[in-house]
Amino acid sequence: PPLDYLAAERDLLAERLRRGRPCLGICLGSQLLAAAAGASVHRGRAGLELGSLPIRWTAAARGDAVIGDDAPELCVAQWHEDTFSPVPGATLLASSARYEQQVFRLGASYGFQAHVELDADGFARWLDLGAAEIEAAGGDVEVLRAGLGVLRADDGRRRALLDRLAAHFVAAARAR
Repeated sequence: PPLDYLAAERDLLAERLRRGRPCLGICLGSQLLAAAAGASVHRGRAGLELGSLPIRWTAAARGDAVIGDDAPELCVAQWHEDTFSPVPGATLLASSARYEQQVFRLGASYGFQAHVELDADGFARWLDLGAAEIEAAGGDVEVLRAGLGVLRADDGRRRALLDRLAAHFVAAARAR
């Protein structure tokens, strides 16, 4: 069962969705947003998704005003084992090789399973801080650090995406 504060967060997100208020969920936040919209959140059968990994944009993402990326993929930081079922009423915007549900749009709300907010330097700090946890799970921090170059190569595109997300939420706030 979810912890009390997570249930409260999910309920708040559900209320915001009912009122048509935009929400942004990243990683656990995307799982809570998905649950608030009626999806089931569960441990993924494909196991831990950890590293600098690509997500593939759907055709719907290329036409999305916020995503609007002409490149077929974007490298993002991933660190999760949980996933969720398709979100009722949402548009799937990206998938990864391991998990289909990576990015979705529901009305004016967006959910990102991946850590789109992290650049290569930020993810490197996470890897350093979580080294013991990674190694305990059978991971190799040095292999993960070696993948930071591909993440760094997409830092500018991720920043542009974050700028578009910020502009989207500013416009939504002004519209209210």
